[in-house]
Amino acid sequence: MTRVACIGEAMIELSVAEEGTLLGVAGDSLNTAIYLRRTAPALEIEYVTCLGDDPFSHRILDFIKDREIGTSSISQITNKSPGLYAITTAPDGERSFTYWRGDSAARDLFADGDFAFLGGFDIVYLSGISLAILPHPVRLDLLNWLKKSKVSVAYDSNYRARLWDNVAHARLITDAFWKRADILLPSIDDEMTLFEESESEVLVRFSG
Repeated sequence: MTRVACIGEAMIELSVAEEGTLLGVAGDSLNTAIYLRRTAPALEIEYVTCLGDDPFSHRILDFIKDREIGTSSISQITNKSPGLYAITTAPDGERSFTYWRGDSAARDLFADGDFAFLGGFDIVYLSGISLAILPHPVRLDLLNWLKKSKVSVAYDSNYRARLWDNVAHARLITDAFWKRADILLPSIDDEMTLFEESESEVLVRFSG
C-alpha cells in the first residue's frame, strides 16, 4: 500500500456570522489529506504536525481520526496550543481572514531534527505554508534530508507572504523545493507574486 505523509498545520477555524459562530478544523495540508482519503481510499494517509495538550488540540486530533487519517506522526507538546483563524463575511460577500498562529504548536515541528521517520512513507506532501511556519534552519535541514532520501515529494507553492520571515528565504526555499519535487503543484498567481514575474514568465519557467 502506498503511504502518503501530509505535513503542515491544522488550525481551529471560526466562521463568524450574524446567527452565531461555527467552530471547525482546517488547514491547507489537512484539507489535502482529507480529499486524498476521500478520492483515493487505497492510499494510506498520515498527517504530520504538532499540537498542544489543550481541549482544542484534542478536538483537532479527534477530527483527523474521524476522517480515517493516521495520527501516529502527530506530536503533542505540553502547554502549547494550535493556531486559530476567523472568517468574517462582508455584506457584499467578500470574506476576510484574521489569524492567531504566531506561537502555534505546529511551529515546533521537526524541532528535534528527526526526519528519519519520513523514510517510511512513499510520498511526502507539503506546501509553502508548511515550510513558512518553520524556522529557516529547520527548512534547510528538511530540504537537505529530502535531497538524500528516495521518498517522492509533492510540493504545492501556496505562498503567503505574511508567514515568511523574508522574501529572500521564501524564494530560495520555494525554488529549491521545485527542483527537488517529483510532483509539482504550482499556483501561477503565487509564483507571479513571489518571483515578481509575469504569467508568461512563470509558464516558461515551469515548462522548461
